[in-house]
Order: sequence, then structure tokens, then C-alpha cells
Amino acid sequence: MATLCYAVLAGFALGQSTGALRGTVEDSSGQIVVGANVKLRNQTTGQELSTSSDEEGRFRFKGLALGEYILFVTDRGFKPTELPVNVGDHNDNPVRILLQVAADAETVRVSAVDITIPLASQNADAIELDRRWMENLPSKEADPLAVPSLFLNPAAAGTMGPMILVDGVESSALEVPLTSIKRILVNKSPYSAEFARPGRGRIEVFTRKGNLRDYHGTVTFLLRNSVLDARNAFAGVRPPSQREIAEAELDGPLGPRARLLLAGRYFTSEDSSTVHAHTPMACWQRM
Repeated sequence: MATLCYAVLAGFALGQSTGALRGTVEDSSGQIVVGANVKLRNQTTGQELSTSSDEEGRFRFKGLALGEYILFVTDRGFKPTELPVNVGDHNDNPVRILLQVAADAETVRVSAVDITIPLASQNADAIELDRRWMENLPSKEADPLAVPSLFLNPAAAGTMGPMILVDGVESSALEVPLTSIKRILVNKSPYSAEFARPGRGRIEVFTRKGNLRDYHGTVTFLLRNSVLDARNAFAGVRPPSQREIAEAELDGPLGPRARLLLAGRYFTSEDSSTVHAHTPMACWQRM
């Protein structure tokens, strides 16, 4: 009985002596930073734990011993940041890390003998657009491929149009909404034998992955109506038109090791134009 009571009390005390630390990594303008290296060091034991910020710029450490820690955050293009933190048994408030842009330094090394051969994936002319870029760029009918298509080469695309790859699978069109896209690449690995066409005639689309911890959702609705349009100076009437674009996305955990991502898009376009036609009979009556 004494041994059993000691084990129960020790387990209870151990459970009470651990805590967690979570937070977000942002830049000076408030935008999230994805893939930042986050390291946590215990000032008493010197033990270090490391992780990286996810697609939402968040990080989390669980099962930490209570005490004083130092948080190190580094990322390419930003100054390293150190922040002392205290992990308590009731301290679950998120920590906000603001990274400052590092000074722009450029180094050029010239060698008389260079035998290195660049790989097909090391292309400095590649174009990469993430979802936040495309959400802020104006595009007709909110088409995700409207802006990436500007960087295609018609000669490389051919008469069949560009080659569209969605998560590595070739498709004739992009059937996913903008909210479910993580990034779009153009002209990456232009001469790789993996693909049937050069990079200038290929668009690679990578979709987002669901979150394993929390549920997130996004609803977007765009409306354009002729009532809000200005009249053409050379037209006597304003033709009626209406365009509706609705997108919805939901992602989150689906079990301990599975993720859920549901996205849909609804688009309608009702356009009309006014045509003034003169028939032969009307012309004869005027004469």
C-alpha cells in the first residue's frame, strides 16, 4: 500500500511539474513566417528542443519542465532573435515573436576554375507564388492560374496549352479553389527528364495540408453587379451583368494521424451586351 501510494503521488507530482509553450512567428509588418527554426533551451539543464513554424506561423512545445528557458528563432533573411521565457504550470499564453529584416549583404565569388555543373532543379529563373500573393493580386474571375499563366512561353506550351500538375498528377484544368492552394511554381526544373515539357510550358500546383491540431475555415464571397459599374461614355445604355464567386475551405484533424481538407468553389457569370442593328428595311425607310 505504501509503494502504491508513493507511485500515485509521484505520478501526480510529475504531471503537475510539466507545462507547454506555444506562440507565433511574424515579421515586422505582422505577416506570418513559415518554416522558421525555433529552438528552446533550458537555462538550468542546458537541454535543447527544436521545431519549426507551420503554415500558420505557429509553433508549440509540450511536456516541458517548469522553469526558465531561452527561445531562439532564426530564419533566412531575418536577424536571429532571442527571448527569455518562463514555463509555468498555468502559463499557456501564446508568445509572439517578431523578426526584423536582416541587413542586405551580397557577396560575389569569382573563381578561375569552376567545375560544378548546375542541376536541373537549381533554376534562378523559376517563379514561385504562394496563396497569400495570389489573394492580393488582381485576377479576372479570381482564377488562380491567371497570374502564373503570364510567365508561360507559348512556344513551350504548344497547341495543347500548358501542362498542369496538381500535387504531381497531370490534369487538364485546375479544379481546386484558391483557398486550398499552398503555392504555384513555374519553370522549376526546366530540363528535368521527369516531365514531358520544359519548365516554361508547365505549371506545378501544390495544395495545402490540413492541420493536425486545430480546425480552420475560410469563406470568401465576391460580387460584381452592373449597378455598381460606371456607364461607358460611348454607350447609350448600361448592359446588365452580374458575377458571383464564392469559395469555402475547412481543414483540421481527422484522427491522431490523418488530416482533413475540404474546399469548394461556386462561380456564376451573367453578362449581356446591347447591340444596335440596322436592317435593310430600316435603311430603306430612312432614304
